[in-house]
Amino acid sequence: MQTWLRNRHSWTLTAAAPLLTALGVGERTVPDPDAVQPPPEPVARLPREAALSPQQRRLAHHPLRGARVGRLLWDGTTVQQTSPVTCGALSLLLLATAGDPVLAAWLTSGVRIGSTPPPELARASRAQLAAPDVASRLAVAERLVHESATRGSLGPIGWPRGLGTPPWGAARVARFRGVDYTHVPVHDGDVARTRTVLMTARAATRLGIPVPLFTGGDLGPGGSIATAVPRHVVLALPHRSGKDALRIFEPSRGQVYDVAIDALLGRFRSHAALGGWSHVVWAVLPRSAFTAG
Repeated sequence: MQTWLRNRHSWTLTAAAPLLTALGVGERTVPDPDAVQPPPEPVARLPREAALSPQQRRLAHHPLRGARVGRLLWDGTTVQQTSPVTCGALSLLLLATAGDPVLAAWLTSGVRIGSTPPPELARASRAQLAAPDVASRLAVAERLVHESATRGSLGPIGWPRGLGTPPWGAARVARFRGVDYTHVPVHDGDVARTRTVLMTARAATRLGIPVPLFTGGDLGPGGSIATAVPRHVVLALPHRSGKDALRIFEPSRGQVYDVAIDALLGRFRSHAALGGWSHVVWAVLPRSAFTAG
């Protein structure tokens, strides 16, 4: 039994990292937490902010509400994915929202304070931009982000909607002020490398940069290819904690969890913060974290 437990992680699909790298999907180097560069300072005030009430203005500039543990609420509505396949889209949407008060103002209040729509809403119709409440605006924006992140992800072949968002598509469209993203598969059997990836995510979030994390399961007994591929996306939120921990937004519940990094290493069981999956299997990290490689 102990031998099986030791070998179980070798069955995760991310053990194929060398093959993924050869195909141009994987990142060749290990990230360096100390190399992550801070983002530019946020915009202090926007020209058309007078259209917002004081409460709306606060939420536009702080839509993630300081990564407080518990439900993420906008105007009394829980922020959560609006379809079974948009966990990645919502995570990417919140990432962009954290750095763009124009996008945040529209999502949280419906007020359009920018002269042009943010990139996530560039393809939105007038009817979509007139969505009357938080839930309907999230549904509109999720679908648009999902379409953008999956477009061209398999070259000329369309990415199946039912497979959610691929990590390389997420890295391509991830938007946060002044930050470029790349992606790296995580082989959870290599605890040291996994810790480095997660500590890089922690370094980014302490600098105010959100980090999407893909989660999944095993190929071993009781698992299959369908469980071992990246199955869910969560978002590590900006949070200046002195602990080796992450504040993780889980989109299916709209819930923020405080999770020690050690609790995410060498896992055999599901974790609520990972959407009920057991491992972090891929990470979308700031490209600056790989400059040392």
